[in-house]
Amino acid sequence: ASVDFSAKQRSKSIGESQPAEQSRLRQIVHGTTFESISMVAIITNAIFVGIQTELATEGLDEHDDPSVFVINAAYALFFVVELALRMHVSGRSFLLDRSLWHWNFLDTF
Repeated sequence: ASVDFSAKQRSKSIGESQPAEQSRLRQIVHGTTFESISMVAIITNAIFVGIQTELATEGLDEHDDPSVFVINAAYALFFVVELALRMHVSGRSFLLDRSLWHWNFLDTF
């Protein structure tokens, strides 16, 4: 007595895992750990920009220093991925949510 799943049953069981994965991603993105990591990235980026600005005003900045480019690129990549994840889990409500639209709009620029 072997059990043979039809294609319809297999596709249904595959499709059921996607909402669970979406729900898990939503939990991660809206979780305190993700929020904390994002907050630390914002604060350390602000400190880094402040240091760059201070060095530039004193004429001590190194425009040819590749490490500055790499650090700036790493921050940019992190913020793009963070924004993409938030947009993905929020869907259309990303800019339509009345309580958060102004912050989400600001994040896109």
